[in-house]
Amino acid sequence: MRSVFDQYEQPENKPTHALVCSLESDRGLIRPFLKWIGVHGVPPTEEIEIVEQQLPGESESGEEGRSSSLPDASFFANDNWAVVVESKVQAGANYDQLKRHKHNARGFEKSKVVLISVDRQAHPPKGVVAIEWREVYAWFKQQKSHSEWSRRFVEYMEVFESKMIEQDYQIRGTITMFGGIHFDEEHPYNYRDAKRLIKLLGSELKKRKDLRRLGVGPTGEGRGAITGTGGDAVWDYLPLRVARRAGAFTEFPHFTLSLNREYASAAITVPHGVKGGFKRRLTRKGRDDFRTLIVDIEKRLNRSVLPKDAKPFIYALQRHYPSRRSHAEKDAGLDADIRTLTRTSNSQVKYQPQWIDAIYEVVCHKKSKSVFENWSWGVKAPCVGRC
Repeated sequence: MRSVFDQYEQPENKPTHALVCSLESDRGLIRPFLKWIGVHGVPPTEEIEIVEQQLPGESESGEEGRSSSLPDASFFANDNWAVVVESKVQAGANYDQLKRHKHNARGFEKSKVVLISVDRQAHPPKGVVAIEWREVYAWFKQQKSHSEWSRRFVEYMEVFESKMIEQDYQIRGTITMFGGIHFDEEHPYNYRDAKRLIKLLGSELKKRKDLRRLGVGPTGEGRGAITGTGGDAVWDYLPLRVARRAGAFTEFPHFTLSLNREYASAAITVPHGVKGGFKRRLTRKGRDDFRTLIVDIEKRLNRSVLPKDAKPFIYALQRHYPSRRSHAEKDAGLDADIRTLTRTSNSQVKYQPQWIDAIYEVVCHKKSKSVFENWSWGVKAPCVGRC
């Protein structure tokens, strides 16, 4: 069933329409919302009018997308007070357009221009308040407990973003925020939501200082388009800064994120095409040093990032592609809990170091140059409940 918010054809206008509908339907939100933005001297709620695609005080709306001189929404009152709103989702901010909005609202002595965009605006024009859509989403999320229309707005924004990602509509960033992985029996895993979550998760991880110290670039792009309309898993990656000039991300190790029906995983992946003599040095070090490396990784994971019900893992994967456009077909794979390499009295994992040895042999002593696909180590956590 079509959402009550979906009255415009252009995706660019839909979040603004959802915002206006929610505020008009629950008018108790209007003054708190405007004050949160940073608007001063907000008149009583009953005096405020809200319009779309229209200058404050005019009697007729413009046609959708008719003129860049029309703001996407306007709040105004009779005492010469007005707030005009310009919304951006796919397009970047146009400062000349914002200045025109300010000029066109000159009939209101107390006027302010608000830009709601996906990108953070470091230096907006004088007299312009700039906020991000993800901040608007977070504010409405805080009102959900006492406002039905806030709940509707939050849910709509999540669905809208999922659809835009599915349709490869190039949103410049994210318009919602990552709040955990909440797949459960009432909200089972679905591919569209997983694609939205993997994108949000990547955006949040790139802000972490510890990952930056490991070489993850804060502005590095993952997959250009997460294609597909269904499936049991979705993945993305965080590139290292050293790979920014690489022809393909598979020329360097990278951080891989994956969500599927059973678990979420975060791993460091070493692909077959990695450059710099990585595998040659690993082979020269020998099996014992490889074991020592894996044991050290397991200890560091336990101390820092291993959540409840998660397990550290290592795997090697071999695949082939029947054609350039076809999905990969798996030939073989080895997947082992890293703790099989260590003897500990409190571990329920049985000691069996031959699993790790087998992965080492596949990686370092393979018989064919084209056999090995990649190998990874990381953490898997169940996706039931909250991750």
